[in-house]
Amino acid sequence: MDDLTVIAYLLRTSPAALLTPPDEAPTLTGVPEGYVPEEIDRWMRGELVLTDEGLLNYWQQEWVVCMNRIQLLEGTLKNMTASSADDTEKARRAAPATIAAYTQRLDTAKARERVIRERGVQIDPTGRVFNAADYLDRFEDTHRPSKTTARKARS
Repeated sequence: MDDLTVIAYLLRTSPAALLTPPDEAPTLTGVPEGYVPEEIDRWMRGELVLTDEGLLNYWQQEWVVCMNRIQLLEGTLKNMTASSADDTEKARRAAPATIAAYTQRLDTAKARERVIRERGVQIDPTGRVFNAADYLDRFEDTHRPSKTTARKARS
């Protein structure tokens, strides 16, 4: 491990980056095929356990975060272009560059939603990944400080 740390330091990267295959690589030796690069990356960082339940937890959380982000961005854009309450003729508009930046962020979030939706159906065709109520019901069990996490589990 010491050699890996030194090499990573000299190359100005992280040890995890040296151990993680590039995106175009099919998979790691010894790891079954079928995992997307994002999952391998999170596993290498200790943020994900490569089990059915670990994948479900990860993608459910990503779904909830993504949907919240989309809702926030849509609301912000709506407020940027809404009419003022005191004068219906005068629009309360943000600068065009700001509106364009938020629109681009919204487009990026919606693209992320499509990625999550596609992977979520692969993981659980019943749609459990997209069930926020299921995620919240299990949140206490999966996010307990005393519970073994990906960083503590041997995988």
